[in-house]
Amino acid sequence: MVKSRTEFQVDDLKGEDFMNINHEAGHSAGGLDGWTTEDLGLITLKAAELIASMFNAIEKGAPWHKVMRQAKAALFAKNAKEKR
Repeated sequence: MVKSRTEFQVDDLKGEDFMNINHEAGHSAGGLDGWTTEDLGLITLKAAELIASMFNAIEKGAPWHKVMRQAKAALFAKNAKEKR
């Protein structure tokens, strides 16, 4: 039997919220897109508002933009003899 609960409501993310969350996260390794928290710490409030707007739209059902569905990844062989 799967238990269910009332859906949790979350307010829209604001640009200032995005900047505060990034600041509180501290320095960390970059994501698959290559962006680090240090990089995001350099954006303006207007840029943060645009990112927050994109996340809000996605949370409401909008699709991720095509270029946001791609990431680079490094794949390593399990041993030095294995090559593909």
